Amino acid sequence: MSSVAADRDVQVAVVDDTRAYVGFAQETETTNGTTNLTVTVTNRFPDGSTLTTAELTVDGESTVLVNGALEPGEPASGTVESVECGDPVTLLVSGDGVRIRLERAIDCN
Repeated sequence: MSSVAADRDVQVAVVDDTRAYVGFAQETETTNGTTNLTVTVTNRFPDGSTLTTAELTVDGESTVLVNGALEPGEPASGTVESVECGDPVTLLVSGDGVRIRLERAIDCN
């Protein structure tokens, strides 16, 4: 997270992707010199906090992971083909009064 705006006092704790309100996991698979990226997002907000959109962008190409409802505890996945290791990945997630933007690099390890 790089910026936050709030209408009242808030406390923020930075945690790794495995403990965040929006879980982010990536897997790469390389076959015949072509690397494909699969990203899974998980809604880890408390009950009653539905995520309604999640969009992944890699190298200018967007993939919709969620367009509807992702309830707490539910994962959603999507695959982007022909990516380069180290390229930037942007994930935009929103719903129920929240908007989150994650920026990561494609990890091929």
